[in-house]
Amino acid sequence: MKNLAEMDTWNLKQLRSVRINLNNRIQAYTNSPTPKDLQKSNPLFGLGKEECETLLSKVRKIEKKLSNPKEA
Repeated sequence: MKNLAEMDTWNLKQLRSVRINLNNRIQAYTNSPTPKDLQKSNPLFGLGKEECETLLSKVRKIEKKLSNPKEA
């Protein structure tokens, strides 16, 4: 995965991948108070549940903007 700060430049396939990873991470937090730690190389390393939810919201907005460019 690329740098999360540059998500505005990603294509839909890359955004979909990070969205799936975020959903999985949020689910891990929901199912367990102490989910498995991610590797340091993972872009989601160190993010808490609230941070993942905020990032997921941002990803969805970017995906919507890319899939409907006339509405942006």
